Amino acid sequence: PVGQSIMNILEQSPLPIIAAINGYCLGGGLELALSCDIRIVADNAKVGLPEANLSLIAAWGGITRLPWLIGEGNAKRLFYTADRVSGQEAYELGIAQKCVPVENLMDEAMALAKVIASKAPASIAGAKRVMYEARRAVFGASLLAEAQYCWSSRAHPEDIKEGGRAFAEKRTPIFKNR
Repeated sequence: PVGQSIMNILEQSPLPIIAAINGYCLGGGLELALSCDIRIVADNAKVGLPEANLSLIAAWGGITRLPWLIGEGNAKRLFYTADRVSGQEAYELGIAQKCVPVENLMDEAMALAKVIASKAPASIAGAKRVMYEARRAVFGASLLAEAQYCWSSRAHPEDIKEGGRAFAEKRTPIFKNR
């Protein structure tokens, strides 16, 4: 999928990428943040993967990257329940490396970027590459499985439609596995 390709480009970039998360960071937005090197979250943020409410899966790398960051049990809880967690809980789980008041978010992100920019670029790029290579074998197979399941989940078009309708109507979906 195109979304997965974009996330992989971010993750493989030699440049360090900092995500400053404010407000809602759900679904593909969280998957985008997960492909960044460092995440700073505002205390007012809501973070989650609501795809289970829509009869979908997080297929842009979220199912692969989140357990790597926060452990399989915590990731399963978020995947299976489609819960939205606060900025503080996202920090406590390890999704974000720092939680700050919303009014300080960009200042914190910029201050961190300046510290990183003052370091040797080759060292930063090298460290990022080595860490990526350490995960690549696992990620390749898992990302392929995400993409394959994403397309096979289309075999339940009624559930996908029901998930979208329930979301729009702000109600709990009733899935029939069709």
